[in-house]
Amino acid sequence: MGGIQAAGEKAYEMGYRTKIYGQLESDAVDAAEEMASQIGENLMTYSDNKPICMVFGGEVTVNVRGEGKGGRCQQLAIEYLLIDKPAETYALCASTDGMDGNTDAAGAYVDELVDKDDAEVFALNNNAYEFFAKNDALMKTGLTGTNINDVYIILIPSSELEGQLQALASKSSCI
Repeated sequence: MGGIQAAGEKAYEMGYRTKIYGQLESDAVDAAEEMASQIGENLMTYSDNKPICMVFGGEVTVNVRGEGKGGRCQQLAIEYLLIDKPAETYALCASTDGMDGNTDAAGAYVDELVDKDDAEVFALNNNAYEFFAKNDALMKTGLTGTNINDVYIILIPSSELEGQLQALASKSSCI
């Protein structure tokens, strides 16, 4: 079973309406825009207030403009943070091997506690690692011995299951 299928099944078990998408293989900026565009589509499709989990796979590319620290998953997460979205969401972007770029993190997550201040400066310098480190939003799993793909998860919460949002975003078992 692939990483995106495993993540989708775990989300379904946790009570999320789950939608699995194909591979994102574009630039991190374009991939973040694609992920955000799917939020509105899901909100229009499902009106029952059940939480939604959108799962993507792939390996995005990064246009290196700066000399910062990070990897493609962290760059995707910071680009996603910077995009306007039609609803409150949570996001996790992580590599299944446990190492994203030149860092000790598998990736990063975005929630309501991540402060957007200066995010654009960090993104432009490809310094997503330091941005998410200062926000305590890095996902560190250690090396997993698996390398099946990167997994990108977007959660659209509902009032019934809000307590489970952090659990899905912080557990490496879904990767």
